[in-house]
Amino acid sequence: MRFRKPRATGAYTRWMARDTPGPASLTVAALLDDVEGAGAADGLAERLRAGGERAAIAFAEPDAGSDLAATRLNAVREGDVWVLNGQKKYIVGGADAGHLLVLAKTDIDAPGDRGLTAFLLPRDAGVTSQTILDVLGRPAFDKIFLEDVRLPRSARLGDEGRGWLIGERAREAWLTPVTAQRLAGLRAARPASRVDDGGASRARAADVATAVEVAAGLLAAGRTRQAHLVVVAAEQRLWCAGGSATGGLRSADGDGPVERGVDAQAAGVAHAPLDVHRNALAHDLGLP
Repeated sequence: MRFRKPRATGAYTRWMARDTPGPASLTVAALLDDVEGAGAADGLAERLRAGGERAAIAFAEPDAGSDLAATRLNAVREGDVWVLNGQKKYIVGGADAGHLLVLAKTDIDAPGDRGLTAFLLPRDAGVTSQTILDVLGRPAFDKIFLEDVRLPRSARLGDEGRGWLIGERAREAWLTPVTAQRLAGLRAARPASRVDDGGASRARAADVATAVEVAAGLLAAGRTRQAHLVVVAAEQRLWCAGGSATGGLRSADGDGPVERGVDAQAAGVAHAPLDVHRNALAHDLGLP
């Protein structure tokens, strides 16, 4: 099944509605400038920066989430060709992207994050896709299926087996502006208020204010992943507490987390229980 381009919705996808390069396009453009092995991408970096073409980052997988060390997409070299098999999920802007930055396991015997290699995957390379809806039922994300997709050796980015470093660099570069945007939305949010809830809505408002300050401090200190986890946990708690799209979290300009839905790519796994995000944050901060 081929993916049919959805109508762009929400604050993040406004980048896709005009000739303005989004964070993913700028991240891939920077990689093309600096990473060896992008011979097939002549002129692509300039087109991505100009907004004439778009790229997306496709790291998350159905069974691995955003854990790069659990990547199962595999790539096998056959002469001058790489053959890719596997899936990627929760791709923001995947339907509009002409190229996807993916990580694949090229050494299946290597443990953890070793044996990963980065590839620039053309959207028309025989990839099939499926729409993923956001929590409001709107087309928002892309899931791709790769079955014997063949790429030339020039599609490899960087050295073979060094994909984890490229993945971490790309994720940090992409996550910084996305987290800043989500933080701005959370700062403008207004938790639903009820006078008969025993002070619960007031407590949620205090939680939001605290999360905003903590996340802002982490972001300023360059601890983007931790800042993002704080923002996601706060958004998710408010969403769940509201019980519905109209009772959870609204913003002054009508474009808050409820209106946007939950950004599944940025959240890692948007529907994970809140304690999953809390545990991830505790791990990142070195807490017991």
